[in-house]
Amino acid sequence: MQVTKREDCLKCHLPETMAELERQHKHPGKWKDARVNCLLCHTVKSK
Repeated sequence: MQVTKREDCLKCHLPETMAELERQHKHPGKWKDARVNCLLCHTVKSK
């Protein structure tokens, strides 16, 4: 899968998964904000 934008991340990282990270105080609401680009902090690993 070619990941180039935030919407691509959310195809695999479902809201339930992100909600669990939020409970662990890791992604406090950022994943809900469309202005936040996941790829600014997270890199995509090539297979």
